[in-house]
Amino acid sequence: MPSRLIIGTGYLGKRLARAWLSRGDAVFAVTRSPERASVLASEGFSSLVADVTQPETLSRLPSVDTLVYCVAYDRKSHDSPFSVYVAGLRNVLQTAAGKSACIVHISSTGVYGDQAGEWTSESSPTHPSRPSAKALLEAEDLLRSSSAGPRSIVLRLAGIYGPNRIPLLENLRRELPLPGDADSVINLIHVDDAVTAVLLADEKAARPNLFNVSDGHPVARAAFYSELARLLSLRGPHFENPTQRGGSGGSENRSGEALTRGTGHKRVSNDKICRELGFSCRYPNYKEGLLSIVQHDFRGDASGDRV
Repeated sequence: MPSRLIIGTGYLGKRLARAWLSRGDAVFAVTRSPERASVLASEGFSSLVADVTQPETLSRLPSVDTLVYCVAYDRKSHDSPFSVYVAGLRNVLQTAAGKSACIVHISSTGVYGDQAGEWTSESSPTHPSRPSAKALLEAEDLLRSSSAGPRSIVLRLAGIYGPNRIPLLENLRRELPLPGDADSVINLIHVDDAVTAVLLADEKAARPNLFNVSDGHPVARAAFYSELARLLSLRGPHFENPTQRGGSGGSENRSGEALTRGTGHKRVSNDKICRELGFSCRYPNYKEGLLSIVQHDFRGDASGDRV
């Protein structure tokens, strides 16, 4: 029975855990919360309570075929991005690097920073500007230089969106200005497609390796929110910077932050993962992705009430 260890069972990690569990794999799920561990155990996961910033809590990490590091930085905590992304990964590698056949590190297209609106591939230079993106890039370097480097896969995810996760939806519903530039380009990946990318990378990718994970169809921020407004019968969006060029094109973490910020203008290509792993998106563009979310989450009227 293949075994998987997922460190960080949040929005992406929990869905990934469910996908592996549905295949009959043994899935170990790590969380900081004893309450969340109980919930995970009730779903059939082998739940472990541990904190990557506290190395003494990691001693029980098991030997597995695949270890996925997808810990998200919580802005409400007292931890810094460095302590979560870099020091946390270092603690895990020191404890579990020799116990895993493959290590998948979930990073972000935010590490590319501003690319002046150009198409961005895995070979593009990295110029992160924000602390989270800088820490993620440092974590990538740490993994490559570690003993686990030859067995590693780095996935740089675009802004994640999906059911119950559309950043700034409340602003739109309340007709408040949306931060950022209306004309800026955002890069996206639906959470279900992000799960598919991780599964494919683990199954098919040569190691070591690096892939961008996006739907390959960048979109102007204004177009994204205009489509969302249309689907929910809301008034169209208005922005803090309606005409200024040079906005966001990727997230600095794994929470869809691309939609809430105004830095890192670029168009992220997914050509490599499509070509080498046969990746294709269930939701290949924002229109199909938003439609599925609205059908899942809402009645589709202006109230936006939950079903």
